[in-house]
Amino acid sequence: MFAQAIRYSHHAQRRMRQRGIQTEAVGCIFQHADRESSVGNGCTRLWLSRRKRDLLGKQGVSASVLEKTDNVALIVGGDECVVTAYHGTGSKKRHIRR
Repeated sequence: MFAQAIRYSHHAQRRMRQRGIQTEAVGCIFQHADRESSVGNGCTRLWLSRRKRDLLGKQGVSASVLEKTDNVALIVGGDECVVTAYHGTGSKKRHIRR
């Protein structure tokens, strides 16, 4: 549904498998992210806010897909390739090494 044209690094594919993050969740975040922050080296961290997830639910995005996006963030390179994906967008944000 969402993940057709997304490019993933080998690292991202491995980490997604290890962390149980599904491609549908990554695709949804990649396409609809409303929060972003620069993490250095031309990379950006993307994630969905609760408000955006609620709005997407009202627009007909599957609740099961939206549930999988909860507390998941992506690091995306300047070439729009997903570098990694991880859990940790809550109040205890993960430290990103630069």
